[in-house]
Amino acid sequence: MRWLWALTIGVRVVAAAVLVVGPFTDDADELDGWDSERFQEIADGGTPWVDQEVEYPPGSVIAIDALAAPGDVVTTQRRLVLASLTIDLGIAALLQRRWPDRGAGLRYLLLGLPLVPAGLLRFDLWSALAATAAMVALAPGHGDDPDSAPRPAGTPTADVVAAVAVVAGAAIKLWPAVFLVLA
Repeated sequence: MRWLWALTIGVRVVAAAVLVVGPFTDDADELDGWDSERFQEIADGGTPWVDQEVEYPPGSVIAIDALAAPGDVVTTQRRLVLASLTIDLGIAALLQRRWPDRGAGLRYLLLGLPLVPAGLLRFDLWSALAATAAMVALAPGHGDDPDSAPRPAGTPTADVVAAVAVVAGAAIKLWPAVFLVLA
């Protein structure tokens, strides 16, 4: 199974390397129409919703401001891809370590393979990390030790973690708010 882990992670790293180094992403003209170009416009365009119309939720705008290199869409693109790769692998690690079913991390990596390039270029993985954290907090028996007794879901700490994660995810993309119904 280690080879499958290596393969799925390797595909992600190679995709990220291609999106960071190029050859079709190393010039601002080549990023015309990409999300990173719009992110750069938002970051360089003054105060969001005051000086310009912004179609992203507040959490996305905070992430855009954190990632954007002033006037440099190529660097913004690179930062976005590397941050998204880290988040993608973080989701797999969270699932593998904390989800009751120990194979969840690998299944996540396998099922996500067709979406790798798109996931690295947008904020979808960012909100998915928050939603995953919320679900892990609410899942019964998600301790580190598979032989330990299951910890019941619905504990005050788990509820707070889930609530904060859902709010953070919904601030980036709206869909994690659906998890409030499940909570």
